[in-house]
Order: sequence, then structure tokens, then C-alpha cells
Amino acid sequence: VAMAHVRVTVIATATRGPPRGKGYRMLTNNQMATAEFIRCGLKAMLHDDKPLFKVLDHGSTNCLPVVTAMLHPDLDLPYDAIDLQHVLAERHWYVSGYKMQFHDPVTGESLPLFTDMPAGTTMFRVVVKSNLTRALAGDLLTSIGNSVQFLEQVGEGYAAMHQVEVRKSKSGAHITVC
Repeated sequence: VAMAHVRVTVIATATRGPPRGKGYRMLTNNQMATAEFIRCGLKAMLHDDKPLFKVLDHGSTNCLPVVTAMLHPDLDLPYDAIDLQHVLAERHWYVSGYKMQFHDPVTGESLPLFTDMPAGTTMFRVVVKSNLTRALAGDLLTSIGNSVQFLEQVGEGYAAMHQVEVRKSKSGAHITVC
């Protein structure tokens, strides 16, 4: 009988958790701190003594736990954020890369999203979820550094390796040839 009482007490204590209202705040504070850790890590990466990345978001003040950045445009690198996304995926990290453009449905043109950036400019974002620990964020930064080193070695060859040719078959269906 005494064992049953102890067991019930342990279960009740284990499920209690942090004081009411504090758990969510602790969780989001941790996400924001992890985002800032990633942001600072990106800012610290250099290419020929110049910043490798330009951080696009406004930091931890009044924003979501999302880090947005681009390869610094002043460096004129032979690869872009989409290439970085692909190399990171090979290292089991999904970092979303985007072109800063939209498709105009009326004219069919690709137009820039912003007035101060060309349409072909690329950026990426890291969404910091609650399960992204500081250790995993450190691994992500290491993977980003290693991915950039790889892209430096292959240069423009990386884009050529991943060009996909799309042709129509006789039936009109699209065939992708890698």
C-alpha cells in the first residue's frame, strides 16, 4: 500500500511541470536564444577577411525565432543560397533557400520582390523549432561552414552538376533528365 502511494506521488510530481504560464515563455526564450546563437555564428563567418553572410532579419527584438540571411553580395561568389541549401541537405539539414523574386502571372516575367535587390538574388532562412538545441545549432553552423568550403572547392561546377533538363516526351508528358 505504501508503494502505491509513492508511485502516485511521483507521477503527480513528474507531470506538474513549470509554474503555470512559465513553460511557454521558457520554451520561446530558448528558441530566441538559439536563433541569436545561429545569427552570431553566421556573422562571425568570414571569406577573405570579409563577412561571408549578410543577416537580413532584425535580430531577437520583436520577431520570430527565424534567422534570415544571404551570402554577402559584395563577395560575388560563384554559388548562391540555393546551392548552399542543396549541400546542407546532403548533410541532413533542411535550410530553405529562396530567390527574391516573384512570377508575374500577367506578363510571365520574374520580377524582384524588393527595390534594392535584383530578382535573381537568393537568401535562406533557418526556422528555430523548439527541438533545435544549442548543440544541434552548433552542428548546423559547422555544417554551413563545411558546405561553404565544399562550394569554394567546386565553384561554378556545383551548379552545372545539378542542372536538370526537362523535355517533353512524344505523349506530351514531361521527362526529367538529370
